[in-house]
Amino acid sequence: RLRPAATLLRLLGRMEEGWGDDERVGGLREVRLKECLHEQAAATPDRLLIVAAATIQETLDSSPPPYTGATNASAIWGPATFSLTLREAAHLESTARIVCDPLTFPPPFYIALTSRTTKHISYYSTRRVQPLSVIGTYPYTKEVETMLQECKSRSESELASLLETPCVLPANPVKSDVDEYEVWAARVDNARNRLEGTEVEIRQLEYTPKFDAEHQEFVANVRRDYESYGFTNLAHAERTLAMSLNELSSSVCQSVHGHFMVDGSNGCINQLCEKTQVPITFLSAAGIDFCSDFSTDTEGAKYFTRSPSWTPADPLSEKYKAWKDDTAQQSLYDRVKSLYTCIFRAAEVQKVMYPCMLQMGLGVFLANVPDECKVSVRKTYVKAQVDLLKERSWGFEAYLLNAGPPALAALAKEAIEEAGTEGLTCPIVLHSRDVKFISMSLAAQGFSAGYLNPSDEIAVLQGCIGYYWELGRGSRYVGEEDFAATSTAILSHTKISSFHTDPSRVMAA
Repeated sequence: RLRPAATLLRLLGRMEEGWGDDERVGGLREVRLKECLHEQAAATPDRLLIVAAATIQETLDSSPPPYTGATNASAIWGPATFSLTLREAAHLESTARIVCDPLTFPPPFYIALTSRTTKHISYYSTRRVQPLSVIGTYPYTKEVETMLQECKSRSESELASLLETPCVLPANPVKSDVDEYEVWAARVDNARNRLEGTEVEIRQLEYTPKFDAEHQEFVANVRRDYESYGFTNLAHAERTLAMSLNELSSSVCQSVHGHFMVDGSNGCINQLCEKTQVPITFLSAAGIDFCSDFSTDTEGAKYFTRSPSWTPADPLSEKYKAWKDDTAQQSLYDRVKSLYTCIFRAAEVQKVMYPCMLQMGLGVFLANVPDECKVSVRKTYVKAQVDLLKERSWGFEAYLLNAGPPALAALAKEAIEEAGTEGLTCPIVLHSRDVKFISMSLAAQGFSAGYLNPSDEIAVLQGCIGYYWELGRGSRYVGEEDFAATSTAILSHTKISSFHTDPSRVMAA
């Protein structure tokens, strides 16, 4: 309730509960509005939505939790206010767009697929690593329910153990006390969310046969009438159907105009602020996932050789040892380049002049890439961006790239020099400043800035922007969650906006 986006939704008339077990996702809450945003804006366009410490405090049953060290919301978010009219909020939502790679994800197919994935969110989220052609082909067995019940029992035991030995803050906590409490509280919250997710999956078992049949009918329709889904031939369609949602998520960029509701300077972080002179273009895209178990198996096998001595008892990070063959690195480059083509085209459509970029896909997503390949993977990402900036103008005045800590920034500089800067259509500026701060500073002066939000499948293919933005803590509250919790990006959530399935707002790169 302390997070600004939650107050923005409340001011818009949030439906506190409403989604059924057939669409619910553990760890997420309903965000639908009681009345359509655009209908509200048509009726009272000038009504102000004011996010301030006072309006945040109204949502709390008491003072903020003790571990915050604050007696009220103002002590956390500061004295300033963020406000916009209903007309402005509706306009922000109307700018949302999708850009797809047509070789992998033709727009008509994207629309048809997301009309399903944004509706049955949990069903597809739990099957996001399965090839589309395989989803729904596994018959329901009693073993599935048994496995889920076992998962539920483990989650209940984990939660009970944490609650039996609570971390209690002293009357006057110091920073180390707060840090210890926050770690414990995050583990409790995440255990609760895992338990809820498992309980949701158990309740959804009754819907599974129906959803399985519907999905397989959809796959059959694509094969039978592939041209109407944007495919050039059946083989083209089969290549896409053989991919999982996780794989397909790196062929899409989602964009929308928006404002951050907070800023920070002089040692103060995430303080409420007025909206900038012009909106920022939020660009959400997903890098290639070499982190999770199933994704590593799928993605790793495309590019790297498997270590002959590896066994399932060994760490997954040791499963692959080198590039698969002479073409593997080129294949990765081609895929990364197609992803950045989507991002650059999305920025171009929104008339971005100053894209403020992070090194997407090169953090946790590289967890299981062989150590001897990580440098070349990082350079591949940079080279793809440089080459695109040389191929043609995208309307950028400058390309502002935070390449990470000094060692990674030096590696990015080296990759840029190796790719060559002759012919660049705009300068590449490497810097070490916070990307949110840079984009807001530009927007405050009236410049069109873009902000890259490294995202994932559930956001770009299922419409749940920000993922655990509301309930996540610890490992479940990272960059994307903070981005959504402190900005207007939530207006592009699939339960508020239908742009994922609007043909006028989905386009090819």
